[in-house]
Parts: sequence; structure tokens; C-alpha cells
Amino acid sequence: TGLPFNARSKDVKMYFEKDMKCGKVSYCKLLIFEDTKRCKGNGFITFESDEGARNALKLDRTEFQLGGSDNKKDSKDKKE
Repeated sequence: TGLPFNARSKDVKMYFEKDMKCGKVSYCKLLIFEDTKRCKGNGFITFESDEGARNALKLDRTEFQLGGSDNKKDSKDKKE
């Protein structure tokens, strides 16, 4: 959840493999809107190893940014 509308599977795969160095992604499927073919903001990723999945889980609350930038969201800034 939280992917930008213009995200593509290859962007997400590169983010986890290259930018965040989680490990090799074996499967990446983004959910898309039927009419616009744009990302709905979420998807599914499978890593080749359990270690890769654990590394990705450590990124909880990290904002996905196209181009490799990441920003930790501060829970104090979140107003609900």
C-alpha cells in the first residue's frame, strides 16, 4: 500500500532489489485500475529467499519513491 499511481512492476522490483538491497524479487504483481491501467497503490511481491522478505519487512513505514529515494514516515507527524 502506498505506491504511486505511475508505479510499474519493474520500478517496484528495482526498488527492492537495487535501491533497498532486500534481495532478489522472483514475482511482482501490481493491482491496476481497469479503465486507466494505472497502479491502485498496492501489489504483491515474492522474494527468492526468506532473508529478502525479512529485509523488506524492515522497511515498514518507508515511503516508496520512484527514482530510489526513500523517506521514513515519522509516526508523530501522522494525524488520525
